[in-house]
Amino acid sequence: MKKLKDIKVEILRIICCFLVISYHIRPQSVVNGEIKESVVFVEALCSICVNTFFILSGFFIYENRKTLLKSWYHVFINYIKNIFIPFLIFAFICFVFDDAFFFRKSALECIKDANLYAIIKEIGVGIRYLIVYTWPLSTAHLWYIFAYAFIIIFYPITKLILKNTNKIVPYIVIILMIIVWIAFDIIVYYYKFEDNYYLNLVPKVIAFSMIGSVLYNDFIKTHLLDNDSGNKYVKNYRLMIFSIIAYVVSVISLFIIQCNYLKYVNGFYVYTSYNSFFALVESISFILIIYNINIENILNDKLVAIIQYVADCTLGIYLIHWVVLIILASSGIQALYLIEMRNLFTNILYYIKFGLLVFFISLFIVMILKFFLKTILRGVNYGKEKRLH
Repeated sequence: MKKLKDIKVEILRIICCFLVISYHIRPQSVVNGEIKESVVFVEALCSICVNTFFILSGFFIYENRKTLLKSWYHVFINYIKNIFIPFLIFAFICFVFDDAFFFRKSALECIKDANLYAIIKEIGVGIRYLIVYTWPLSTAHLWYIFAYAFIIIFYPITKLILKNTNKIVPYIVIILMIIVWIAFDIIVYYYKFEDNYYLNLVPKVIAFSMIGSVLYNDFIKTHLLDNDSGNKYVKNYRLMIFSIIAYVVSVISLFIIQCNYLKYVNGFYVYTSYNSFFALVESISFILIIYNINIENILNDKLVAIIQYVADCTLGIYLIHWVVLIILASSGIQALYLIEMRNLFTNILYYIKFGLLVFFISLFIVMILKFFLKTILRGVNYGKEKRLH
């Protein structure tokens, strides 16, 4: 069986990937001046999604024992190979077939009308200015790819801070980064610096990755992974109760403040949705809840293998799910699920049923793509071996 610390990270990746989908399939929070509180509540529940990914990135990325430059080179190559190249391929496909996703043109018409030079130029402009929201709607969620790049860019400085012999230094830097993040959010919102939208992500993603490193190495390892309390299902009952209380309080706080923001537009942007300090608390407490559960008493080897496989597909699901959602919405399928929304219970059922539909369709597409990719690579390797012999 794979190490439990890894399997718990992968469980968190799968859960957060599903929550990203749930966040994206939510209907409007305000209809005809009326706040849909059930929608806002589910939005508060889903606010951990992207934040948790940033925190998880700090769990192991700074633990490379190579020299600083070699470890930086290693994480940079991994980012290019595993994240940036798939993003480029997906972005290119979206530029070509964006109208087909909305049923405005056929796929053949999109290919016929495609201007290769214009597409490459637009992708270059998007990368240069980091303005993903000016791209086709089918790529609107790709801001995460660029936000993660900031972790790679500032990796050497961040690692030096985290490995400082004075243990208080990382905590001071994290607090400063959070203050700068909140200040940037207020400035961007109130002064309408839309062109500098990504500036406020720099301190946020760096702070979150550092929190992940400190949380894992200074707390989870000591109090959870190395703690054999003898309890069958929970490692530390006191910590579990505290984490659950923190999670519930943060969700309720997000819900109340978001409703207040919707009523009074002058509310602070920093306290809304996933871009929020309360969402950070929600993410940390949710991670601690998962790590507090004795997974070894619940999972068998077959379930572990399935979890590992699905977790490896989460980036592909993240890239593709938005296109799947657009196609399902444009074809009227999403409307069939929205009709059933009448109260909080049926609203939650909508998120579960339609969210799982989008998730599994995206997973199926990723599985097919991975199969074709492996077949091609196997053929290439076979050709190389044949030429050598």
